Order: sequence, then structure tokens, then C-alpha cells
Amino acid sequence: MSGSMELFGGLAEYLAGHLGREVIAEFRCGSEEPVRKAGTLTEVKPGYLVLRDDMSLRDTVCSLEHLCFVTFYLSGTLPRGGASGSTQRAESSAPAQAAQPTGRTGRTGALHSVLNGRRADQP
Repeated sequence: MSGSMELFGGLAEYLAGHLGREVIAEFRCGSEEPVRKAGTLTEVKPGYLVLRDDMSLRDTVCSLEHLCFVTFYLSGTLPRGGASGSTQRAESSAPAQAAQPTGRTGRTGALHSVLNGRRADQP
């Protein structure tokens, strides 16, 4: 077995001892910026690991060869929406609530003023 395979075997063995833990794994693929994947560590083999996104119930298979860092979290403490903004995780399917302007400011206030026969800048 080559030295690099022994290293990956040791890494795989270590990760396999932490199945069920929530993690953020950082990968380097080519010369691009690192890619972060978050989820529950469900399976580890000598060449890959599997992360389950508990929100979308999707599994992602990740190469150990490109793995740089793994951060372990206690159950229920994995940051939702990403630890550093670039973590790739399924987004919530709930629609975003838009802020509604009130009073005579913003578009809603201007519309009410026009309907009442006043300009938006008049009281």
C-alpha cells in the first residue's frame, strides 16, 4: 500500500469512529476556492465519505483525496446556513418574508399618498 493510501486509510479510520456526528468538511478541488459541505457523517470508506443533509434528506458523497479539514459539532449545534457563508447546504423551503414599508415612506406610503390626492412628501 502506498504512503498516501495509508494516510487516507488512517483518516478514514478516524472519521469512521465519528459516524453520526454533525460536521462541516472543507475540500479543495483544483485551483478554485475551497468547497464546504455540511451534514451528518453517515458512512466512511477508504476513498470517500458520505454526508447527509438532515434538512433535505440528501446524501453527498465526498472524496477523501480532496478533503482538507473537518470540523465536528455537538448534535444540534451545526450552524444552519453555513459557518462561513460559503457552506453548501440545502436552503429552507420556507419563503422569505419581505419587509413591508409603513407610514408615508417607501413605495407603500407613496401609493397611499397618491390615492389620497397628496404628494408623498406632503403630510
